[in-house]
Amino acid sequence: MRKITYSNNFILKKTSSILKVVLPLLIGVILVWYSLSKISISELVQYFKDANYLWIGLGVIFGIISHISRAYRWLFMTESLGFKPRFANSLMSVYSAYLVNFTIPRAGEVARASIITNYEGIPFDKTFGTIVAERIARHSIIVYTSNFSNSSKLGFYLDRFGNCCTSNCKPINKILPCICNFEQNDARYYSHSKW
Repeated sequence: MRKITYSNNFILKKTSSILKVVLPLLIGVILVWYSLSKISISELVQYFKDANYLWIGLGVIFGIISHISRAYRWLFMTESLGFKPRFANSLMSVYSAYLVNFTIPRAGEVARASIITNYEGIPFDKTFGTIVAERIARHSIIVYTSNFSNSSKLGFYLDRFGNCCTSNCKPINKILPCICNFEQNDARYYSHSKW
């Protein structure tokens, strides 16, 4: 068995650090080339000419604001665990997660946690736990908001599909069965209407 000397160990570390940079860049170049090989250059140029750059600019601005707010939200959650990650690393991990999600759906969350683990030294289980908690909170807010906005349409559902709800109970308790019977009642409604 051969002993690894200091110079061999240094070469292995140097090669490893170079591969960590070169390999993802090489994969990115290959993926971009593959996606652009399906489109002719003249067609691609025409897409750029026809694009409305006002909407593209607004989308970029709102996207950046969204990513910055997500990075700050994540900082607040990790600070409550007693860790103080840098904002730049938090933002980089959010952007990296989106890039990873382009290739492997939902793998970005794992990548985000591992990036913070590598750069900040926060344990993986803690960072991944904050990601799961953030996801649960976000989905709860979405469900609450969509239910709140749909409650303004409660009268519409009761007027249109009142025959599937009983009149002696609270309407909110019966709205779900009314919506579930939407297809059946909708078909009956349109078959008797004069459109």
